[in-house]
Amino acid sequence: MLVRATMLVRATIEHPDVREEKQTARPAGTTACERREETLPRQGICRRDGGRLVAVWGPTGAPGRTSLAIGLAAELAQLGHRTLLVDADTYGASIAQSLSLVDGTTGLGTAVQELDRGTLDAAGLRDLTQEVLPGLRVLPGLPRPSQRSALTPTGLGALWDLTRRFAAWTVVDCGFLLDPREGGSDATVASRRGDATLSPLREADLVLAVGQANPVGLHRLVRGLSELQALLPVDRRVRVVVNRVRPGAVGSSPERRVTQALRQFAGVHDPVLVPDDPAAHDRALLRGLPLTRVATDSPARRAVQSLAGCLSSGTPADREVGAPSRHPTRPLPVRSRGRRRRWAGAGRSRHEFLVRLGSVSELLVR
Repeated sequence: MLVRATMLVRATIEHPDVREEKQTARPAGTTACERREETLPRQGICRRDGGRLVAVWGPTGAPGRTSLAIGLAAELAQLGHRTLLVDADTYGASIAQSLSLVDGTTGLGTAVQELDRGTLDAAGLRDLTQEVLPGLRVLPGLPRPSQRSALTPTGLGALWDLTRRFAAWTVVDCGFLLDPREGGSDATVASRRGDATLSPLREADLVLAVGQANPVGLHRLVRGLSELQALLPVDRRVRVVVNRVRPGAVGSSPERRVTQALRQFAGVHDPVLVPDDPAAHDRALLRGLPLTRVATDSPARRAVQSLAGCLSSGTPADREVGAPSRHPTRPLPVRSRGRRRRWAGAGRSRHEFLVRLGSVSELLVR
């Protein structure tokens, strides 16, 4: 089992690292680049004219894509930005249920169909959305599986152009599927499912890649980052967010351990770490409201609030993978012969955890 696990990670790290290129400010008077985009020097993200689009993606295994998308959208609205939250998860759309919205017949599928016919404008898009908070509206996902065939690439592309004119920030909750061939036996349905995920990822100004802070979740995240980067434009920024950070899953000093594991396996520096707070999320889900309304002092809420503040204020929202960290992490404690360092709560040593992530170099080179 150990060899099989390490072979899987070997396949991951043999891919090119998730690399990004630095973006520089454009000369004064420049109105567009080759892809008709503008660079925001202070933001560090590339966007088209109009509002900004953030795609929230994560691998399979419920890493917390929806909770992050809801939280980020709510925080941006709280800061005074007109924000649109779009549920583009064709496998498990759940934003409407999470926010106690009416799960009607209109939503993403209807918007794309009307855009294909050329009959939808900003006023019509507003009618298809539902208001959750002042400044925050939601475009629900597909209410019926039969609407998946309506998600054409042309209609989806037109939707993102329209949302940029409709709102200052658009946050899209994406599904996990990156390879349409894995979408099922029906080639058309699989392709539409893949389009619903790939379209916002390729059009986004910033991609947030979400993983869960445990050995399985980090392993999936590292593999997914390589697959994700291969599908995105070379200038697309990817920021890593690790959800549910807690000692019970990774050991003592979980922030330091997660940060060093991602730096070692994916070249990721300074990920956004969201502490685990299940009680706060339970209250939010029960009341159908974002954390910003039910748990203002939650550490999970404060982490997402900080991320939204960086995006809003112009602080660089992402770091180039492979660049030196502003806060270098200290080496993890090494187990000595005289004493075995055990991880609090989990009962696993540093060596055992790194083996589960496939860090045994002797096996990787075989």
